[in-house]
Formats: sequence, structure tokens, C-alpha cells
Amino acid sequence: MDIQKILLSKNPQYAAIKTTTYDNALLPDYNNYIKSLLENFDDDWVKRFLDGDWGAFAGQIYKNFDPKKHVGNYKENSDISYYIAGVDFGTRNPSCILTIGVTEDKHAIVVDEYYAPSTSADLAKEIKRLDNKKYHYRKIFIDPAALDLITQCEQLKLPVEAGNNKVEPGIAKIKSLLKKDLILIDKFCGNLIRELQSYHYERDKLNNNPTEKPVKIDDHSCDALRYALFSFKLWRTKSLAGWVKQALWEM
Repeated sequence: MDIQKILLSKNPQYAAIKTTTYDNALLPDYNNYIKSLLENFDDDWVKRFLDGDWGAFAGQIYKNFDPKKHVGNYKENSDISYYIAGVDFGTRNPSCILTIGVTEDKHAIVVDEYYAPSTSADLAKEIKRLDNKKYHYRKIFIDPAALDLITQCEQLKLPVEAGNNKVEPGIAKIKSLLKKDLILIDKFCGNLIRELQSYHYERDKLNNNPTEKPVKIDDHSCDALRYALFSFKLWRTKSLAGWVKQALWEM
């Protein structure tokens, strides 16, 4: 049974004892462990897994995204060391290619956006064109369900890899990077800017509370961003705290 339903249930067979992670005095290296969680994870994750507030989600997924803070003129940023890309594939729905510049201080700067319906062959050619034209991608992370696109990109000698499609841990990673202001977006990437503000969780059957499943509408650039930043080794979580976070999301 969903834990929120247990908490709200008046069935005498159930008893709920509310506690928090802070109450667990047996945690090894308690102070540093708690500090690590607070520093690495976004506010929603902290409310849910540390404070025990299971009703903390209000629907909008990327609440830390602030256009005034995260959007600007970044297309010709001189601090970029190299480029990676995230790709979401669609035929009737738009496909999306996000070109992301990586700086020495681990900022991810989205400098270019392709957003249009396309065949896998046409999309592979567009990725190759962008690679040849300017970006010379270090790595390209593609929707893992788009096997034909991955194969065609491999035939074009592009450095492609199937993106990690673990949705909730991937979303948590993007939230964490936004909270730390490590994601910046060029003002001309209009679809990504729009989708980050509208991307939201489904509601339950009574339309009362958000679930943990994102609505599959207008999410193409959000998915492309997640494939790139959750899959690329620079932002992979290696700490104990990161392992705990992913394990809890998968429970």
C-alpha cells in the first residue's frame, strides 16, 4: 500500500508512528552524514526523506529553476572546455538535441537546442552536422529506447551512448544541480526554458495529490537534459549519500 494512504487511513488495523532521519542516533558519523545529505540534495528530497513529510510535493518538478538566475547569454561562453549532448527521439512528437558546454568548475551550460519532429536518419544527420560544424562532442547520450538512432550514430562514428533512463534519480540529480546553480541555459533555448517551468507530476485518481510519475507531455527537452547530466561521469554521484539517495528513490 502507498505510504501516504497508510498515514491517512483510519483503519484500526494500521498504526502510524511518525519519525524522521534526525531521530536516528545510531547513524554512523551522524553529524557529517546529515550534513552531507543537506548539502547534496534538493529541498523536496530533504522534506520527504529526512523530515518525513510525504505530502511535500506540490506538482511542479523543477521548482528551483529560476529564469532570472539560470537563463542568460551563454552561446559564446569562453569558459567552456568541451561539449556533450543529450538527445530525446520522437517521430510524431518533437525530437530534441541539447548541446551542453562543460566548464572546469563543473557548470553545465546549455548553448544550443534542436527541437523538431524527425526520422532517426534525419536526426542522426543533424547530430553529425552539429558535431562537425562546431561542437565536436566528447559524448552524446541518447534516449535508450531509440536503438535505431543509436546504431545510425555509431555508423557515423559519433561518440554515442545510451542514456541512463532511471527517471526519479535522474530528476533528483537535475534538481540538485539547479539548486547549486550549476545549470545555465542560453536565452535562445526557448523550449527547454518553457518545459522546465511546466514539467509536473501526475495527480492521483482523485486528482488531489501529485504522484511521483511525471506527466508525459512537453517533456522532450527535459528528458534530453536528464539523459546527458545524469549519465555523464562528471556529475555521477560517488558518495555514500548519493548511493542512499538512489536506493531510496528506487524503493
